[in-house]
Amino acid sequence: MITPPDLETICDLNPSIHRHVLAVLLDAIKLYGEASENIGKNGAITGHPKTGAPIVNPYLPIRDMASKTICHFHKEHPGAEIPESFAGEDSESLLNSLSVVADDGPVKGKKRATKTKGARKPKSGA
Repeated sequence: MITPPDLETICDLNPSIHRHVLAVLLDAIKLYGEASENIGKNGAITGHPKTGAPIVNPYLPIRDMASKTICHFHKEHPGAEIPESFAGEDSESLLNSLSVVADDGPVKGKKRATKTKGARKPKSGA
């Protein structure tokens, strides 16, 4: 299982990054590790706990969300330091896969496209 470094250690290594941002990163690493462990144990397709019918493992979207959070952090802070004590096969593969994503450089201020739902013209004469 992936064990993230403690918050104090990572804050000391990255004084220019806000403490709360680093806390979110550590939470995402922990969630990623827990979800990956469950997926490794039970598979991507698993049985429903009551009926036994095959279902998609509910930990898949949790892992994907955590992965996106981690990747976003590494795009925003490509030079962030991760402690050497954060090592191991799982964390190594996680960090290697993220470094490929982080090589794209920092994310610029992208705006989301918004849709206007049900825009109506005001009634005249009312």
